Amino acid sequence: MRELDKELYSLKMDVLQKHHLEARMDSLIAQKAELEEKSLQLEQAMRKEQADVDKLEQNSLSRLWHTVINNLDETLEREQAEAYEASLKYDMAQKELLAVAEDIVRTGEALDTLAHSETRYEIVLMHKLERVKAENPAYGAEILRMEALMGEQEVYIRELQESIDAGYYALDAATAVLLELDDAENIAMMDVFLNGGILAALAKHSRLERAQQKLEVLQTRLRSFKTELADVKFDANLQMELDGLTYFSDWFFDGLIMDSMILNEIGKRKDKLVGIKEQIYAVMTELEARKGETERLHMELTAARNKLVLDY
Repeated sequence: MRELDKELYSLKMDVLQKHHLEARMDSLIAQKAELEEKSLQLEQAMRKEQADVDKLEQNSLSRLWHTVINNLDETLEREQAEAYEASLKYDMAQKELLAVAEDIVRTGEALDTLAHSETRYEIVLMHKLERVKAENPAYGAEILRMEALMGEQEVYIRELQESIDAGYYALDAATAVLLELDDAENIAMMDVFLNGGILAALAKHSRLERAQQKLEVLQTRLRSFKTELADVKFDANLQMELDGLTYFSDWFFDGLIMDSMILNEIGKRKDKLVGIKEQIYAVMTELEARKGETERLHMELTAARNKLVLDY
């Protein structure tokens, strides 16, 4: 009977893992469709911005107009910056799309290995049930019910922990971006009040470049956090709040490169990131509470099952 119990437990874990992966796949497919649409829009915007630059760089009526009416150099610099911003947004969306596509492949491969897990579980379950019923029908039915529920609780606890871990990874990434923006803000203050000149400008933009790199890490970790939340069927209202976080790169780049009030703009971005961290903390507090409650119920059920077995 002990070997049969081990086999049944292992197969139950396979079934629950399959359900876990199916939920993950649904979430990833939805993310992929959303990213594909976003990438298409960003590509169109990028091409438009580059076309504006090309018009000014070539001998055209547009170039002549801006030479006569406006300051051509300032106009060209602004258009180049806007084209660069659009390119950054598009590149980030493409990286996100590639990451989701790779995750879909891995999840699909894992699902293939568990394709017949329900059938195998049902066969072994029926075998054990017949043996237990033959020995003691009442005890057998109750023990099976308890162990099935315990298995579900163990999987849920593991999924909650995975969500919590993903939340911590996202928090670490958000903190890393904030540190780079703090440095950029300090340098910008020196530039504004002490006229730091070209060296300050170079240092400031170096920090912003590093913030951009760490922002890409944060973007990926926020997506992973969202995927993990789908696994534990998190509250719909909080899930909707997180939808706004996953693609916050738009407001991060808009106007940041060319805005003459860059110090004020950095402050706005920092406030946004602080707000993101607060939302993640709120979600993780709820996840920790769910995990603690599920662990308590699992301990109580385990004790009740053990007592039933001992009494038998």
